[in-house]
Amino acid sequence: WYPFRDDRLMVACDDGMIREWIIPENGLQESTNEPSRTWSAHPDKIYIVRFHPTAKDLLTTAAHDLTIKLWDLSNDVPTAEVVLTGHTEQIFAMDWSPC
Repeated sequence: WYPFRDDRLMVACDDGMIREWIIPENGLQESTNEPSRTWSAHPDKIYIVRFHPTAKDLLTTAAHDLTIKLWDLSNDVPTAEVVLTGHTEQIFAMDWSPC
């Protein structure tokens, strides 16, 4: 869930896609398989997706391709502003430092 809006949900998927759902204020009245927005974040499985706890519209992903990407979500088309490479093993955990 997005820390700045409790109606926004991001899901990291095995196909390398990020899917975003905007939940209506009165909740879902029926099941939905259609996300509000979808974009290709990595070429393969995404293991982690984390919103920044204090910076609005900043998201990180880590995936099977051994990269961590920092995404700017403020535009209609999210952009990977920073791509961190050099890992030699899979990245299964990450978090933001509160400092």
